[in-house]
Amino acid sequence: MSSYPNPYSPKYLAVSQVLLVVLAIANSFLPKYFFLFYILYLIGTFAFIGIFTYRTNPMIRDRSLMKEVMSSRSLHEEKDVQQLIMNDREYVKELTAQSSKMLKYMLFLLIYTVAVILVYDDVLIKVINSPAFKANDIYRFVIYVIYFEALFGISFIMSRRVFRMGNINKVAPNSYKITEKGVVGNGFPSVTIHGVHLADAEIRVNPENKYVEIVPSDASKKSVPYTVRLYSNDVNKVKELLERVKKISVKKGT
Repeated sequence: MSSYPNPYSPKYLAVSQVLLVVLAIANSFLPKYFFLFYILYLIGTFAFIGIFTYRTNPMIRDRSLMKEVMSSRSLHEEKDVQQLIMNDREYVKELTAQSSKMLKYMLFLLIYTVAVILVYDDVLIKVINSPAFKANDIYRFVIYVIYFEALFGISFIMSRRVFRMGNINKVAPNSYKITEKGVVGNGFPSVTIHGVHLADAEIRVNPENKYVEIVPSDASKKSVPYTVRLYSNDVNKVKELLERVKKISVKKGT
């Protein structure tokens, strides 16, 4: 699961296309209002991302439940499991590969941004200001649509790469505690899981690498948004406590 907007979503594509057409109209027919339209474009984009994140990430959506987890009585605490994490060579290798992909993506994004600026200044503006296009709003509109669609195509490919990277995301808090209501973990990012979300997740144990894994359920939006690994020298105790919290939540029907 992922916290990124799904680039395959029909709603995501529809919103993007509408916003691109609006920008093209502003550039062609209302150039003096382009800055205003661009601000509205950014607001619309961030609003869509915010709504998507709010609906798909229970750690943001269910804030009252998160507060309940943090204020409830602690059952078990692991203050520093960084060494256990580093001993898991498979996970460290996965994190390294993930970081490498993100660095490549950021480099590509930088090159892409520079290219967009150069093309806009050296090609697009010259074409738009030529006599044939300057006198015809429709021609300018078509050029802007083609330009924005080309940018969208590139960004769509980039979004797919980010989405795929988000799908394999795993979080392993450096320290955490299990409370009567769920799990609170510190690190980047921080993790708070209520028993409600444990109820729809699978709990797996890996005694060799000393972790208990909370795996999200693809069939339920109430599950955790990504895989969470809790490292411990006593994985059986951690699993037992997680199962206890999970059963209590199921019985209460919360």
